Amino acid sequence: MGDPFAGLDTSWAKAAERRAVRANRFRRLGGLLRRRRRGGGSRGRRRLLLIGGIAAAAVVASFGLSFLLKRGPFDGTPAEDYARGVAGIGLPAAAAVEGFTAGQVDDALRQVRAALVAARLDPRMLTGHDPAALVALLAPQQRESVSGWFGDPRQHGFATFVDPAARLDADEEPRVRGTVTYNADTADGRPTLHVLTNFVWVYAFAGDGLAAPYAAVHDQLRWDFPAGQGMWLGTGRWYVTHMDCDALRHGLLSPMRQAKIKAGIQFKDPRDYLDAGHTMDVTNTCDG
Repeated sequence: MGDPFAGLDTSWAKAAERRAVRANRFRRLGGLLRRRRRGGGSRGRRRLLLIGGIAAAAVVASFGLSFLLKRGPFDGTPAEDYARGVAGIGLPAAAAVEGFTAGQVDDALRQVRAALVAARLDPRMLTGHDPAALVALLAPQQRESVSGWFGDPRQHGFATFVDPAARLDADEEPRVRGTVTYNADTADGRPTLHVLTNFVWVYAFAGDGLAAPYAAVHDQLRWDFPAGQGMWLGTGRWYVTHMDCDALRHGLLSPMRQAKIKAGIQFKDPRDYLDAGHTMDVTNTCDG
């Protein structure tokens, strides 16, 4: 596909698109984070998720006339080559690791894939704002704390609620790219399998007045499987890009609108933020 930013006319450069990127991280307190803690095992211990920090980034890009022509929402972006929906969640081959058989690793990987689908792709989550399918996959001791995150900006780190005022493009599945890896160690005296996921989720939107027909989330999560205790959502970092800041503050995903564009300094190509290899060390214009 052609590059929508190629051949940029200077008359269009005056109408710059502000693409904001919000970044956050969370961490899980106690339990598995404190290795070999004194006082015995972790059974029945409550684990909580918590915001760890906020960074900031501004990305300003100019439109070329070719971008304004009606084309696919992902044309000219890295996402045009990404897989559609669940096909983008590839799993590595399962092998035995310390404390876990190959079968147990395979089962954990499949649980993580089911959680990613429930969190980022299932319409019940995206537009129905119903987290029940995801919460049910987690260890019983963690369900209450994770449930309390929905409807809060923190949920962007692990799940997507689309703004009811926005409209997903019915002809386009979310585009997905990333990786899944795993390792094992001992935490609190218990063998623990860690599944590490790093994905970009790019959602197409329809409607008038959009600065760009998509918004995206990049997340890096650790899913923990302490032997015999189910699946726990562990640590995570993420950022959201090409989105509406007002919606974001309410825990909702919506694309940036032309009416909210502010001219400014031009930074690097904003499409870089759609790359799963992009650093999580970004800055945040939403609070600026």
